[in-house]
Amino acid sequence: MQMVTEKRLLLGVSLFAGACLPTYAANWTTAASVSPGVTYTDNVCLSKDNKQDEWIGTVTPAGSIAADGNRANLSVTGSVEFNTLTDDDLEDNGCSGGSFGNREQFAPQLNGNADAELVENWFYIDSTARIGQNQVTPFASGGGDAFDRTGNTNTTYSYNVSPYIARRFKDTAELNLRYTWDEQFNSSDTVEDSTEERVRGLLGSVPGVSRYLWGLQGDYSKVSYDDSFVGRETVDDSELSSAQVNQGY
Repeated sequence: MQMVTEKRLLLGVSLFAGACLPTYAANWTTAASVSPGVTYTDNVCLSKDNKQDEWIGTVTPAGSIAADGNRANLSVTGSVEFNTLTDDDLEDNGCSGGSFGNREQFAPQLNGNADAELVENWFYIDSTARIGQNQVTPFASGGGDAFDRTGNTNTTYSYNVSPYIARRFKDTAELNLRYTWDEQFNSSDTVEDSTEERVRGLLGSVPGVSRYLWGLQGDYSKVSYDDSFVGRETVDDSELSSAQVNQGY
């Protein structure tokens, strides 16, 4: 499972980086930092009766990269918090009710955006990448901070790549045709991975040119779920399509 996740993450990063290639001639800005810290808790087990205190050390390296070019832009910020709270520490303190084997001793955060104009006034591409943590279930303790004391934390990795055509034909019409590939996968086996494909086509009048407005629009989307999801035996994909004609004066 870990190897599959790493391969899919590498694919997403590669696609995200591909959208950033035209920024080689841009103005680059980088920054990096490391923040150490110490946290004291009087109830490391998050239990009502068996309260045990603990000192937890943390270190958080962080960095950012930004590039601003004539036809491409890139912005990435991220950090990873590591802590000294181990499964052995929790067991020694008599903690129970958690899933120590699924715990994570690190908390990654990443936000990335990139866009590029591949063919002038015709072909463009947008891309985003996100990494963040959330609770597996809101009805159990342990997911409220980065220490993940009961294994109730899930790390979500997601990215999307969206090439599109945008063109104005003088004062006659505007064309926008966009395809988006979106993938999300999770560190916890109890949270389902998914992929989404979206297509949108729009052909319409140019705003402000005429009092008569018209437009043709079509949308299609499909969400597919990972067959290896352990929560249900069968998982149905979700598919939606629509078309509309707009007119106004």
